[in-house]
Amino acid sequence: MRGPVCTSASRNGPRLGMAASACVVLLALAALASLATSAEDMPPSLRAVPMGALLGAFSVSYETPSIAAEIARLRAFAPPGEDINGCPALAQVMVKYPGTADARRALLDIARVYAALGDWETAEAPFRYVMEIYPDSARGRIAHLRLVEFYRYADSSPPGQALKECRTAIEACAGTPEEGLGRMLLADILADEGRYADAFPEYQRVLDGFPGQPYTSYARIRYALALTESGAPGRAVELLAPVLDDPVWGGRAHYYRAVAYQGLGKGEAAVADYEKASRTADSLWFRSEAHRALADIFTERGQLARAREHLRQCLAAYAARQDDLEIRLNIVRNLYGAGEYLAAAEEAITLQRDALNSPGRWQPETVSMVTGVCDDILDKCEAALSKGQGKPKNP
Repeated sequence: MRGPVCTSASRNGPRLGMAASACVVLLALAALASLATSAEDMPPSLRAVPMGALLGAFSVSYETPSIAAEIARLRAFAPPGEDINGCPALAQVMVKYPGTADARRALLDIARVYAALGDWETAEAPFRYVMEIYPDSARGRIAHLRLVEFYRYADSSPPGQALKECRTAIEACAGTPEEGLGRMLLADILADEGRYADAFPEYQRVLDGFPGQPYTSYARIRYALALTESGAPGRAVELLAPVLDDPVWGGRAHYYRAVAYQGLGKGEAAVADYEKASRTADSLWFRSEAHRALADIFTERGQLARAREHLRQCLAAYAARQDDLEIRLNIVRNLYGAGEYLAAAEEAITLQRDALNSPGRWQPETVSMVTGVCDDILDKCEAALSKGQGKPKNP
């Protein structure tokens, strides 16, 4: 955990001489030892993480999306407050994929586990550690904003904590590129609270005051989402136009434009954008959500075969996620609605078995809901099949 100190000393060594260099190292180590937050204060799973990997979660530029990193993080994820055994695997995501969005999210996941257990000091330690090592620098300012993000997502965070800390962080970032990132985070927090009239000017300040920054396109997308949620989908469609061909964020832009088109009642335009997002989004979450949205659209139209195809593609992308039970339940409902009672019954039986034989993987209320619906559908399928009703099972 002393990497930056040793690196700095070796860089100065040729000028200062060996004795002076050793002195620098000793003084720096002593300074680090006196920090309010030390490496020993951090979650155990992070103590062995190399400094370079830890700093990768505090990237100065905006994080690079990586589907490989996303898959690794989803497989490692432990529900907050339930189990800390997933934390070492999350730490390894930070080691293998430094500088990615999921390295940041893995760190947030670890912090949320400890916060849910009531150990706020340990949860905050990684952020405060980097803030203290890099005061008045871009790295330290990013760490402060990550702390705000942690407060935003921690379920047990005190009310108003994220907003208060975000304003403090923005003051510390004034006049730097990190100020724009802080204002985007402030706008997100305000939008979370439904304070759109306050959020919109902050998003606009990012677009106007920080053009060309790595996060500017993402801020435009977040702004568009807030517009749609506030009842202004037409403005969202216009705002997203410059980002649609962005090599990184274009897929997400198509996804959110599809959401806006649905708000405008433009179904075919929404389908086209969802299909584009399902192929090009940088994240599995957006690809799978696009398939889920397409399944809903085709279900409403009565095109159950097309809906089922998208449900299965959604399920394939969700394989490492915690909520795939509900997607599989939608497939069962789809088959029953299509009159394929034998196929629906077989899917329902398999789903019930998987739900009941994987204790701890899903919330008990989710398992209860899914198995209850499956029981109901199985009774209906049995009654229909006993009367000779239903379509033959597709091969």
